[in-house]
Amino acid sequence: RSSMTSVPERESDIAKALFATRPVGSTTSFVVHRRRCGSVEPLLFVSVPKRILARAVDRNSVKRIAREAWRSARGPACGFALMLRLRRSPAGFESISTRERKRVWREELDRLLASALGSAA
Repeated sequence: RSSMTSVPERESDIAKALFATRPVGSTTSFVVHRRRCGSVEPLLFVSVPKRILARAVDRNSVKRIAREAWRSARGPACGFALMLRLRRSPAGFESISTRERKRVWREELDRLLASALGSAA
């Protein structure tokens, strides 16, 4: 592709490029990568490895919470793509309740997205 044409990037190409970038923020459990993309609509990619959370219920829960946090925080993210990556489960993951896990993840994601999107604006 030439840089002169305005061919939209495929989502798979954007996701690969995001993994190649340096993280712009991190918390105890998550890392976020950010990249400007050709699309006007902001994009969110979420990576939750099976080796960290073996149960599909837990992986889907993290993805759902991430999308909720993204919807509430994405105001100024126009033209950006973000990759949220779970890098470790919270301390004492097995011993805390599901409700507490979700609360911890949501607080971390709210802080992380606020800092990542705040520095993008």
